[in-house]
Amino acid sequence: MPTKHLSDNALAVLDSYEHLKIGEKKINTPYFNNRTSNLRGALRVLIGKGTAQEIIDETRIIALRDKLELENFDEIELVKFLTDHKLGIDCSGFVYYILDAELKTQGKRLKHILSFTSKKILRRLIARIRNVENTSVLTLHENSIELPLEQCAPGDMIISLRGGPQHDYSHVILITSVTTDESGKPLSLEYAHSYHWKSEGLYTKGIRKGVITIIDTAQTILEQTWVEDGKTGEQNETWQHLRESQHCCVCRIKT
Repeated sequence: MPTKHLSDNALAVLDSYEHLKIGEKKINTPYFNNRTSNLRGALRVLIGKGTAQEIIDETRIIALRDKLELENFDEIELVKFLTDHKLGIDCSGFVYYILDAELKTQGKRLKHILSFTSKKILRRLIARIRNVENTSVLTLHENSIELPLEQCAPGDMIISLRGGPQHDYSHVILITSVTTDESGKPLSLEYAHSYHWKSEGLYTKGIRKGVITIIDTAQTILEQTWVEDGKTGEQNETWQHLRESQHCCVCRIKT
């Protein structure tokens, strides 16, 4: 059964977040919840939009300021340190950098593709200059086309809009590989995203991976079988969150 993957460049960016290298140790980058951040106009690394290297550099700066030796921290302590200092990556920032790396292999850049719909000229100008800082799940959705499940490919996204109890939370997941039968019909998808499972406590991994087994391409993405960390159904917090959203779809960036 043939399997298509993201490019090596894109997978390397994903790996840089999944195995964030601080000194000789590697940790899973924490999730940054941008809904709880009141910072505006701050450095992108402080608002969940930093590259993996920027997160590493900022961690070292804070440790130097506080006269701490990061080399003495174990992996669990490093995760706590980053989480307590609100260093991590949000879901749209994570997808932005991987998609940008994928597009580079085609001679394109995501910042040249995205458009912003603010009615205010100044806001659109700021968004053009501070591109990744102003890219949200809604931005990615507005710059995409929705696809039938049978057409999905690596680099496509699963986007949920208006989720959570107040219907004020949106989320984006990136499809990293697609396995098909000989006719090209998808049999399973692998995905990655930045997200926090409440059941795992405060200090946990942010970069998560899962597999979706395609049962029926005529049904929605949520009606397939999702497995993440061995959990399915309502125990799979990712699937449960998407199921509670007002809209969930497979999307592809318009290039």
